[in-house]
This record gives sequence, C-alpha cells and structure tokens, in this order.
Amino acid sequence: MRQSTSPLLTLPRELRDQVYRYVLQETNGYALNATSGQLRTFEDTPIDLSLSYTCKQIYSEMRGMAFKVNRIMFTSQLDRSSTRQASSNTRRFYYLMNRYYFALTAMLSWASSCVTSDHLDVLFTLHPYNNDVRMLQQMSDDDRLHQLRTHGLVHNGSGRERSIGTIMPLYDLLKLISKDARFYALTAKEYDSTSRNGEIPPYQLFYYQEDGYESRYDDSKHVPFYAPNTEQKILERPLQPWWIPDINELEMLENFLPEIYSDSDSGSDSDLDDLYPGREQRWYFSATAVAVRFLERLSEEHRTCIRQVSIIENHQCSTNHPSHPHGLIPFWIENPQLQVEFEIDVWNVLFWPVFHESSRSILSTGFLKKTTQFLREALLLPSMGMPTGQFTLRLRGKTPEAEHIIWDNIKKAAEVQAAAEQLHQSTPQQQKHMLIRQHIAEDFPQIIRKVLEGNTLVLFENNSGTSWDLDQATYDLENTLTYSYGWHKVTNFAEFERQAEVWEKVREEYHAPL
Repeated sequence: MRQSTSPLLTLPRELRDQVYRYVLQETNGYALNATSGQLRTFEDTPIDLSLSYTCKQIYSEMRGMAFKVNRIMFTSQLDRSSTRQASSNTRRFYYLMNRYYFALTAMLSWASSCVTSDHLDVLFTLHPYNNDVRMLQQMSDDDRLHQLRTHGLVHNGSGRERSIGTIMPLYDLLKLISKDARFYALTAKEYDSTSRNGEIPPYQLFYYQEDGYESRYDDSKHVPFYAPNTEQKILERPLQPWWIPDINELEMLENFLPEIYSDSDSGSDSDLDDLYPGREQRWYFSATAVAVRFLERLSEEHRTCIRQVSIIENHQCSTNHPSHPHGLIPFWIENPQLQVEFEIDVWNVLFWPVFHESSRSILSTGFLKKTTQFLREALLLPSMGMPTGQFTLRLRGKTPEAEHIIWDNIKKAAEVQAAAEQLHQSTPQQQKHMLIRQHIAEDFPQIIRKVLEGNTLVLFENNSGTSWDLDQATYDLENTLTYSYGWHKVTNFAEFERQAEVWEKVREEYHAPL
C-alpha cells in the first residue's frame, strides 16, 4: 500500500502515536534473556516491530517508541564460564578487585603525608555524603596521618566493605595528591627495598606495632601490591565492580595487578580453587551489571528513549554487589527521565550468603551489615548525579509476613545500637557494651531511621508501621540484655530457620549442576 493511500497515515499524528503505543506496549514490558542476550517480551516471545517496517514514514515516527512505552527488566545472570575453565570469571574478577583495592590503599599509606586539608576539601565536594571523608576533615593533623597510614581512607571499625563508596574516594584522593612532587618517591617504597630500608609498610603497622610484634617483621618476605611498570596503569582509570569482563580482559588485568601472595600455601592466581573452594557452586553477575552492559551497547539515541528499568537482584554477586547501582549514574546524567526500580531478593542476596549451613541459622550480624551496605550505597546516589525521584530500592521477602519479620528485626537492631551508643556516652567509665564493640556500622541507626521516616529513596512497604522507639531499646539494654549479649540475642529470625524446605531450594539453585 502506498503511503498516500494508507488509512493510518491519514490520521492526525497524535492519533497515529496512540495507535503505535497500543501496538507496541506489552502488558509486562520487556526482559533481557540471559541465555541469548536478546531483548524479548516478559513472556519470552519475540518483540513484534513489524508495523514499523511497513514504510519509511511509519519507521521514522515509531523509532524509539518501543523503549518509551515498555519497562525493561533485568535479572542476575549466571556466569557459565565455570564450565569451560578452572575458575569462573566472576571469582577471578572478585580476586582482582581485591588486589586493586589493596594496591590503592598501599599507595595512600606510603604517600599519606602528601594529604592536606585542601585535598580533603576538594574530595568532600566530590563525595559530599561520604562519612569517611567527613571524619577525616574533622580529625587533627596527627590523627588524620595515623588513620591514612594504618587504615587508609576507611575509618577503622566503620563496618564498611570495599565498595564504590570507598574505592572511588580513595582513587580520587590519590589522583589529587599524585600532583605532589614527593608522591612517586614515596609510593616507590612499596616495591623498592633500598628506599624502604627495612621500614615496616605503614598499612601493616596496625598488625605489628599495636600488638608489639615489630621484631617479627621480615622485609625479605614483602610482596609489593604494585610495581614500577604497573603503578601508572592502576591510576589511569578506576576499576568498576559492575564490569562483566571476558577471559581476555581478565588476563589483561592480571598483567598489571600483581599477585598478593608469595607462595602456594597462601594461594595464587593460578589456583583460585584453593582460595575460593567449591568450583561447582554457581556464580552470578549482578542484574545491575547486566543492565549497565546492555545500556552501554545501545546507541545514545535509543538510550535516551528508555523511561523505565526494573532491576531484580535475585542472586548474590561476589564483586562489591551493594555498589553496583552507581554504574547507572552516566545513564541518568544522559537521560534524566530514566526511572529505575531496584529490587533485592532478601532470601537469595542477603540471607543465603550469611546462612550457617551446619546449624541452619542466620548470622544476624552478617545479614544486618550486608543490608546496611546496600542501603548506604543507594543513599549516595543523589550526590553522584542521580536526578531526584528516579530511583527506588525495595527489599522483597518470600511473603508479606516474612517482610514484616525482616523489617522488625532491622528496626530493632538499629534502635538497640543507637541506645547502646547513647548509654556508653552517658557512662563512659563503664566497659563498652558488647553491641558497641561489635556494632553493625557507625551510620546504621541513622540510615534505618531515615528509611522509617520515609525521607529516603528506600522503600520497605511491609514494615509494621511503628515509630522509632529509643526508650524501649534503652530499657531492654539496661534490664534484659547483658554486656555479654550479641546481635543474635537482639534479633529473632527463628521463623526463617524453621523453613527448611526454603533453604533446600536455595541450596539447589546455587549448587545444582550447570
């Protein structure tokens, strides 16, 4: 049919657009097929774009509309490389990320004297919501130097894991101080034994000096985290934890990130099975990493048409999982209309990694710390360029009842930590409460209270609706919880521990043959 006689093209453009939307819109949107890597309908059928191919005018008018009217869903992707090589790509990348972080920390440790208040002011403008940077600003010069030499950027005892919230400030600070004329002479001590002259690496002082073991340090066994020919490469650009590298890219990384361990007893790159036993276990790339890779491969024209993305993290990921939403920042900057719904499967992502297999019990501290890490990283997004209101995070349990239990335990733990800190401040002469020495994270109570008050982008729809009750938590600490109690006495996940069939199902998902 010629364009001039097409009934569709005789309609006004507004009506034609309604027809296009009706034809293109799928009830449940699109989903990326993890096996084929192709975008399909949610029901896993091919996407029908045949109308757009009828003539050039209709093709031009429909261009990009399929992305505008359909949500795109991403889920965690199984790493199938473990069936073809000795160690899966996810596990190898996890180990390389650790080496990258250690290399950055070692550089900062040696060059800590280059850090000035002006550097920290600039760093704070780049990371205004980072508590570690804020705490460094508040320290005296001597305390700050000691912190940077012995613990790096992350405040000792803050309960933070190595994530983009710690790696990026660390990387940015190194880039700032690398302009100092002394920088490379100081960092060279890591690999130049003559300039080190038997000096204990500052990042190891905590293990030797504070325990009185200075005499046990053997400089001949020192294994540098970087070398003269790799130092510049490490500082060229940050290594992103949401990257999905192939085998060739991993080998390239291994060329400039040297081995941490010096002998086979401690492990090596060639034998990761000794470091991470259980090669038959399934490993996954995060749903966010899958989404980032998909978006990177689209043209800018198509990316800016996307309006809604749903990211379902339904499996644990080994490489700094909580920080992965930060990989979406460039796409938000490019397309401020991009709305992201981020959902975490509490069972598979938060419970399974801290499930004690022999006793079938949930390690409360591990679960609470991991939950806090996800929440903290999400709360950093607005400061990094995410438009207001374009991201929501939800924690999903298997049932509404399970979600009630999860929220009640998280809230109670936050109240108890806040109460323990308050009691310690009012009676500093007493021994620190066990819950202070083993606290979840310094900002744990503040994060949970923000969620409770509804002042964040984190949604917990099935909470009990109760308010923050510090008085009750203080009463419990003074009357029912002794100084020897840990978090397993504060939280109660007994309902989960009784559901043995659920644990067996999760176990099968991670250990079934590939």
